[in-house]
Amino acid sequence: MGIFAPTGAAGYLAYASITSSVNTTSTSDVAISGLSINPIIPAGGRYVKITAFGFNMYCIVSGQVSLYSGATSAALTNLIGRVQCEPGSGNASPMIVMAVQQPSAGSIWYTLAYSTSNVADAINIQSGAGYPTFILAEGI
Repeated sequence: MGIFAPTGAAGYLAYASITSSVNTTSTSDVAISGLSINPIIPAGGRYVKITAFGFNMYCIVSGQVSLYSGATSAALTNLIGRVQCEPGSGNASPMIVMAVQQPSAGSIWYTLAYSTSNVADAINIQSGAGYPTFILAEGI
């Protein structure tokens, strides 16, 4: 699960995962339950890499998975990364969203959210015990 290092060193800062598939028909971004992290950023101008990964995502028309940073896990206002869903009923592709930031020292939230372009559609992210969907923050 990566490099585990004490706060202030390069390596692991925060991690969260889910092992059940999720979907939404919301046309505006909604947080994915269980995929918010709250790393404590050490002093000293550290860069942070945030990675979100899911085994498969699929949609019929179109959808997106978005990565946000903010003061709370519910603050979906500072978009820092996004990936579009490949449309088509039989198309499934891995979901990968990454961003690099240099946040101020202290507490910050990173939250994964998703939405679809049409309420008749849904965006689905497949997860399971052997293939979790996760969000990871690392000092680099």
